[in-house]
Amino acid sequence: MEVVGQAVAGAPAAPPRPQRSPLAEQAAELLHKRCKIRVKDGRVLVGDFTCLDRQGNIILTNTFEVMTLNGRPHEKLMGQVLVPAAHRQSCEFQAANPAEAAALRQLLQGSVAAGEGSGGAAPAAAAGEG
Repeated sequence: MEVVGQAVAGAPAAPPRPQRSPLAEQAAELLHKRCKIRVKDGRVLVGDFTCLDRQGNIILTNTFEVMTLNGRPHEKLMGQVLVPAAHRQSCEFQAANPAEAAALRQLLQGSVAAGEGSGGAAPAAAAGEG
């Protein structure tokens, strides 16, 4: 087989990558950012944003449940967690600056609107700077 540039002559061509929506592009910018989710039952989960599906469900990795016991904060390691959109009360991302925080708010509001049309619940969403 003859090598031509990066492709191998005679090898099948890689399939074209599908076009991603602007919302998917923005979600890709959030990958591995620190995320704090408040769940309707009162729990607070803090982890690394890993996935957002069309229904608005979020997967966090390296997740801790943050709670207060006897007036002192405690963390419980949870690992990888799926948070259904219907159970999410709020969602905040750690932003580097006010412009990034505004972009995150816009993205989260877009994912909420997309979730409304697909049968998913519309959770409240916000982006924070810390």
